Parts: sequence; C-alpha cells; structure tokens
Amino acid sequence: MVAGVAVVLWLAVRLQRHATLMTLQAEEVKAALEGRHRAMLGDLHAGLAQQTDRLNAAQGAASDRLRSGVAEELRQAREAVHKLELAVAASLGENREALIAKLTEATRTLNATIEKRDADRLASADNPSSRSTEPDALGMSLMPLNPALRQQYELGSNANGVVVGSVDPDSEAARKGINEGDLIKRVGSQNVRAPSDVARAVEDARKAGRDSVLMLVQNGQGDRFVALKVTQG
Repeated sequence: MVAGVAVVLWLAVRLQRHATLMTLQAEEVKAALEGRHRAMLGDLHAGLAQQTDRLNAAQGAASDRLRSGVAEELRQAREAVHKLELAVAASLGENREALIAKLTEATRTLNATIEKRDADRLASADNPSSRSTEPDALGMSLMPLNPALRQQYELGSNANGVVVGSVDPDSEAARKGINEGDLIKRVGSQNVRAPSDVARAVEDARKAGRDSVLMLVQNGQGDRFVALKVTQG
C-alpha cells in the first residue's frame, strides 16, 4: 500500500517537472519568435526607408533635369527671337528699338484706317441718299438693312436681307401681299444683302429666259415664298 502511494507521488512529481519544463520551453520559443518578428519588421522598415530615399533622390534628379531642359529651351528661343529681330533691323538699316517703334506706329495707323472705313460704311448705310427709293422692275423700292431700319421695322439682330422701302400699289408685288418693311432674304438660290443683289438676280433670271423669280420674304407672320414675274426686255 505504502509502495503504491510512493509510486503515485513519484509520478506526480515527474509530471509536474515535465509540465514546468514544457512551459519554460514554450516561453523560450515564443520569445524567440517575437524576437525574429521584431527583427524582420525592423529589416522591412529599414528597407522601405532606403527605397523611399532612393525614389525621392531619383525624382529630385529628374525634376532638376526637366527644369534645366525647359530653362535651356526658353533661353534658346529668346536668343532666336532676338537674333531674328536684329537681322530684320539690320536688313532695314535700323536698330531694334527703332524697328519696334515703326511697327507700333504702323499698327496704330492700320487700326485707325479700319475704324474709319467701318464708320464710313455705317454712315453710308444710314444715309437716305444711298437707298434705292424708286420702284424697280418688280414694283418695289429696296433699302440695305442697317441698325436704324432694324429698329424701325423691329427686325431681329440675326435678320439679313434687303428691306422693302415702298411698293407700287398697282404692281404684282402689292397684289401678292408684299408691304413696306418686309425683308427679302433670298432671290432664287442667292442670299441678298443689298438692292444690287436683287437687281442682279432678276437680271440673271431674265438672261436665262425665266419668266419669274422666287423670293423668300419675311414679314410679321414669318417667312414665305413669293414668285414675281420678270419683264423680258
């Protein structure tokens, strides 16, 4: 009985020692694994830092090369322009400043000429003496469209054509409903902008042997086509 108890106690002690040894070994393994993990993370962080430094250095070098290249191209372009200016000035027997002054003065003169021409054209369009006041072969007097007529007959800013100034009451145009203030936009296949355009289209129809012309006419109700007879000369 005593011997049996002693054996059991001996086995318990051995098991306790074995369990303690296993616990110590497990802690050692865990510590070793943690150490390796920390070492691996440290190596990884160090590698990433080195790679980042290399990338930053490469990017900085590329930016420097790009800026240097752009600066050099700009410098060469400025030199080319300066040489061209000097060459032009030399060909004219003048220095660069004198050439620029002449070009500036020429630009001012050109702008003044254009402004005067536009003003003369506008004054001519507004001058009643430039209008076709007598009825033509179609029984109408025609006027070129200008800002005053646009306002007088309430024509839109996008409207283009020739304004009917008056209509012979005994003409075919009157019988077909054309009235003062109507806008003739097209004669045949030709858009018209001046009374001479209408006269030319009528003359072309006459020479072609046609007995009428088709006009696109705009009035307060909209656009409509009107055919008017052409008198053969």
